[in-house]
Amino acid sequence: WPLRPGGKKTDLANKDGAVVKVSDVIADNPNKKTMTYMDKWSSRFTWGGTSVPVTGDLVVIQKGQIIYLDIKTPVLKALVIRGGSLVFDDNQDVELHMEYAIVVDGGSIHVRN
Repeated sequence: WPLRPGGKKTDLANKDGAVVKVSDVIADNPNKKTMTYMDKWSSRFTWGGTSVPVTGDLVVIQKGQIIYLDIKTPVLKALVIRGGSLVFDDNQDVELHMEYAIVVDGGSIHVRN
């Protein structure tokens, strides 16, 4: 969830299955706020309600889906970001482990420190 120059971010809510971020966009309009819904990697509901990805899994993040990486992953066989986004949690140490990564169709990875 990229911010525009002069923007700042704050957490609005951090639920078991999702994170909602609010961005103040000061440069454009001080009253304008943008909300972004992100599914937590650590939530089984992000992955259909069964379980989070395990060692050797193929993970696909589809267009329109934003996944918030909030844990250290096992070694995945591959991560395919097909038009979706992966956002690293910037409030804790997280790690993404995989053998292969493919980012296509406008997919993105957002890493901050």
